[in-house]
Amino acid sequence: MAKWERTLDLLPEWNELKSGNITPEEMGVIIAERLDALTSYDDVWIDEERLEIMDQFKSVDETTFNYCMEDLYNWADEKISGDFFDAVKTCWVRTF
Repeated sequence: MAKWERTLDLLPEWNELKSGNITPEEMGVIIAERLDALTSYDDVWIDEERLEIMDQFKSVDETTFNYCMEDLYNWADEKISGDFFDAVKTCWVRTF
């Protein structure tokens, strides 16, 4: 089973988004802030991708939100080390 190097905890706000209490735009700002708060990664590519995704979320809207989430999940699932059975992935995105 995979392990994650970092955790991006979005659960409370994710529930607010699903309930309609906050907008995708507001959630985008929250995600951008949380990505910015993560400790930098040793892998330059992983860290550059984090910053690019962070910028995407700063200007997200209802139309682009799901595309940005897909980019976030793909980035978070990147393998940092290990093999198939003991892989360490970039980041757990906690939404449940």
